[in-house]
Amino acid sequence: DFFDGQVQGFSWDSRTIKPQDIFFAISGARSDGHDFIPQALDAGATLIVGTNEETLRTHAAAHPKCTFICVSAIDVAIQKIAHLWFTKLSTISIGITGSVGKTTTRSLVAAVLSKKYRVHATEGNFNNELGLPATVLNAPEGTEALVLEMGMDGAGQIRDLCQVVPVQCGIITTIGTSHMLQLGSQENIARAKAEIFEHMRVGDCAIVPKNDEYVSIIEDSAHLADKNVTTYYFAGTDVDLSREAIRKPHVWASDIALNKDGFPTCTIHAAMSEAEDTPLCGTLTLSLRGEHNISNACAAIAAGLHFGVDFSDCLDAVSAVGAQDGRQKMYTNAHGISVIDDSYNASPESMIASLHMFSALETSGLRIAILGDMGELGEFSQQGHAQVAREVGVLYADTKISKIIFVGSQSEYMKDIAGIPEKDCYTAKDAHMAADIALDILQQGDVVLVKASHFMNMHDIVERILQA
Repeated sequence: DFFDGQVQGFSWDSRTIKPQDIFFAISGARSDGHDFIPQALDAGATLIVGTNEETLRTHAAAHPKCTFICVSAIDVAIQKIAHLWFTKLSTISIGITGSVGKTTTRSLVAAVLSKKYRVHATEGNFNNELGLPATVLNAPEGTEALVLEMGMDGAGQIRDLCQVVPVQCGIITTIGTSHMLQLGSQENIARAKAEIFEHMRVGDCAIVPKNDEYVSIIEDSAHLADKNVTTYYFAGTDVDLSREAIRKPHVWASDIALNKDGFPTCTIHAAMSEAEDTPLCGTLTLSLRGEHNISNACAAIAAGLHFGVDFSDCLDAVSAVGAQDGRQKMYTNAHGISVIDDSYNASPESMIASLHMFSALETSGLRIAILGDMGELGEFSQQGHAQVAREVGVLYADTKISKIIFVGSQSEYMKDIAGIPEKDCYTAKDAHMAADIALDILQQGDVVLVKASHFMNMHDIVERILQA
């Protein structure tokens, strides 16, 4: 067993190898990891995993103290080794997926469980077939709770991730239109997300949004009722608590309000079983902007309560979690112009949620939105961009947005749909042109929202405004 003192870490980058590490010789479009085996050996790697048998044999002959393993698929090997490490950790495991809010909810869940457990969680965007195993392999001995974000591009991928780590608690944040290009419909997206529950056993738990119209598809696809898995429903708002209500919520919010800076305050209620006559109740103010984040907080609180974290500790934990880079993080430049950087990614649902948050901000100047193309929408692309453009038009008519810059291949189409006068609506072919327009019109006291899919490179706009 090479985990018993023989291996200390791993990497597929020879520059980061340390003594007693595993080196995975991954072959990519631009480089072949087998070419860097000498550097890995010089750095002290004790196990080399690759796919080129001839190259491995050559190095093995010259380095008899190092172990060389030839495999047919390097990603499968990484996943199997990560699974072995997971089984040695004896940790509880929580998986989080969904069309919108995965990363934020992952941070909220990690914060909540940290009140009781030693937590190791996904960092950055390490949520795919290589990133998730890397997260597991980076988990230190003594980890008590593993919080894993699970991304996907198509059907079967979350199922494969759950082969690496069969999660005991699965959370689906929402079913949106991201990945319509690959899956064709929201029903298919729901089925793909439901893969997170397929392996579950009695005593495991599923946490799903009460008000999502695709919850029935999720439950049926994963056969939750047949497995006797405990299902918790969460809701950020619009809760029906009547006796006739279908899927009564277990964690929900009421009395929701946004303060002048866009941070939501609400009352959180929790009743995790029908035996609880009086729900737990407490006031919550988030350090994350936008009403939509209340739903993410409710999901995290449900996970915390399931694993025995005190309700008050749950509230304290979620209230302290702040925005991450590229996800509604606000900056102010030397000239008093504030920028909300929400440029990491976008879908119609997240775009509209950000616009609502943005429109509620108090400012001495103008609210100027810079919105770019949204990707992976397939045949839904035109409809999705039109949906956002119409919402922009409504907010402009209500004087909640002062000016708009549409960016990318959909910019002229969105401008036509929004119906905003020429003097307040601009189009730009790319981020560079959009930044030029913004810098020409921005004044002290203005607040800017920057949002688009990642491929639009809209963070460049944020940087230019901040450096102006």
